[in-house]
Amino acid sequence: MILPTDTRPELSLYFIGAKLLGVLKTFEDGRGSFFDVYRTLQEEVDVSLKLYQLTLDWLFLINAAVINSEGEVRLVHQQT
Repeated sequence: MILPTDTRPELSLYFIGAKLLGVLKTFEDGRGSFFDVYRTLQEEVDVSLKLYQLTLDWLFLINAAVINSEGEVRLVHQQT
């Protein structure tokens, strides 16, 4: 799933992760509520809630994004 073996790269965590990081950069201070970020991502790419959550897990594992206890998604490192 991280790198798909079929012909649908738009379902890979790499692709969705890149789109998600781009979406987070559009939010003030690189942070937004869980569902606001999901809705904005939906405008870019058709992604299920489950795949969105898996992508957030992957971005957390690579230290690119985190979710705090209030459900806010934010970038870990934002370049200015």
